[in-house]
Amino acid sequence: MRVKIQKKAEVKEKINSIKPSNVVYKKSTPKKRNKIYKIIKLKKSLEKNDIIGVSDIEEVLVEKENQISFFSTKKQLVGRKLKTNLKMGQILHPRHLFESFDINNGDIISIVSNLGNVWVTASGEAQNSGNLGDLIKVKNLKSGKIIKGYIKKDKKIRIFR
Repeated sequence: MRVKIQKKAEVKEKINSIKPSNVVYKKSTPKKRNKIYKIIKLKKSLEKNDIIGVSDIEEVLVEKENQISFFSTKKQLVGRKLKTNLKMGQILHPRHLFESFDINNGDIISIVSNLGNVWVTASGEAQNSGNLGDLIKVKNLKSGKIIKGYIKKDKKIRIFR
């Protein structure tokens, strides 16, 4: 095996022969600062169909971008029902929860009807779940008849004609 030994003078000549235009300088990039994200995690394990309470969740600050939560406040989650079993420390995502409705099946609501200047109000039980503006079935508690109506604000429905 032959090893080529260069003299110091030859090495200096090669270094001096390199022109500054040929040299590529490496730019130093400043370290990226990690953003801090606020996420919501479970304090304890919950089972399917459990309803989330204030004591079940906590807000945690993390630097990892892959741990972003879709919910920013506890208020968005309290009272929601789980679709699946979740373990302690798990980040909550919309896929873990049933859809949030303004009126749920079985809620007691007001049935409102008007004809000209006459307004009639009765109480009823929702047979379907829905959000504002949806058409749902409601059972009139006095007559027992099932009617359809559009959901308005404050748990009221207006009869569909």
